[in-house]
Amino acid sequence: MLNVNDIMKRIIIVSIVFSIFALFINEKMAYIKGIVAGAILAIVLIKLIEYDINKLIEKKTNRIRAFIRYILRFIIITVFLCISAYDSMEMLVGVTLGILSLKIALYSGVLSKS
Repeated sequence: MLNVNDIMKRIIIVSIVFSIFALFINEKMAYIKGIVAGAILAIVLIKLIEYDINKLIEKKTNRIRAFIRYILRFIIITVFLCISAYDSMEMLVGVTLGILSLKIALYSGVLSKS
């Protein structure tokens, strides 16, 4: 089973790989800023998910509150993407790659464990 610290390390590694590829693009700073911002958001999201899961396991919250926090996470992602789209298209692509680093980190962790 993957723990949150392993997932966060994998997010950072995937983001570094994305940033290295971004060095070969013209507007590299916008991409790199977006990737870093997306990776930070991904780490915050995984910590929020960990908090929700722990509260549900301990029975200190009900399912409705967990669902509301689930919707809140999507609102946070939407606001973050809208702000980055307002800045530039390169920033939007970078933030999207940073957020997707969470998915890549999870899948790579699951595949490496099996």
